[in-house]
Amino acid sequence: MKPEFVDRGRELAWLEERFRSGGAELLVIYGRRRLGKTELLKRFLRSKRCIYFLVSRTSLRDNVESLKKKIAEFTGKRLYERLQVRGLGELLTYLAEEVERPCLVIDEFGYLVELTAGCSPTSRPRGTRSCRGGASF
Repeated sequence: MKPEFVDRGRELAWLEERFRSGGAELLVIYGRRRLGKTELLKRFLRSKRCIYFLVSRTSLRDNVESLKKKIAEFTGKRLYERLQVRGLGELLTYLAEEVERPCLVIDEFGYLVELTAGCSPTSRPRGTRSCRGGASF
């Protein structure tokens, strides 16, 4: 049975306010696992022209390639699939130049940080649960 989506009116209203602000926004939604952050974002995005991207724990390169496909679908320009970029930052720069006020939701962003810092579950030292370090996109 799927849990009910309740008591999120305030959060949805806040997201709507930020979306309509007219300025550039970077929002970070965080909290313990299994609290409904992803569902909150998906509900918010239902009536929006936005890109929703779920990060995988595979590799940074795989995620960049997957995001290129999402951007190609979003813009209707297949050239994004063939675009050669050095990393996520360069890809996002192209998106920002192509689309006025692009709306992009990156779910599980922490995985990108892990992959960039060399801290993915497959690369961190055995027996450790996390790593710290800087990340560069």
